[in-house]
Amino acid sequence: LEEIISIITWGGFSAQAIASKGSSLQRLYAGEQSLSPLVTVKEHITDSLSQAFSSEGYPRSDVTLINAGQADGQLVNSRSAAEYGLSANGASGDESPSALQIAAGNLAQAEILKQLGTGLYISNLWYLNYSDLPAARLTGMTRFATFWV
Repeated sequence: LEEIISIITWGGFSAQAIASKGSSLQRLYAGEQSLSPLVTVKEHITDSLSQAFSSEGYPRSDVTLINAGQADGQLVNSRSAAEYGLSANGASGDESPSALQIAAGNLAQAEILKQLGTGLYISNLWYLNYSDLPAARLTGMTRFATFWV
């Protein structure tokens, strides 16, 4: 999951990338697609190890990026705020998250394979990249173990 989240953060939540239609989450932010209602993602600055101020000296605030599977907020630095008429929220220059938090579910580790049913269990992904950025399609390799269950 870390590999997938890492690549999505490359402009996925960036106000500039969304406005210029260069975000991998463009369809989500345009309301054309949604994720499972179980998915909530936040840039959670409060009580994190991330800096409370941007490199420009602006205070950073918590931002709900995806709420119950729907696009919500975006990361907005001062330049994007001025260019697109948005309110800055202290995002970094590249508008990527630094304190990403994914809401926890309640599935016990022992129940994962039972809930999966028939499918693939992939232990590691690596060398991910976009094969189709607008559609958020990824290509990559598996490493160590992949099982048909």
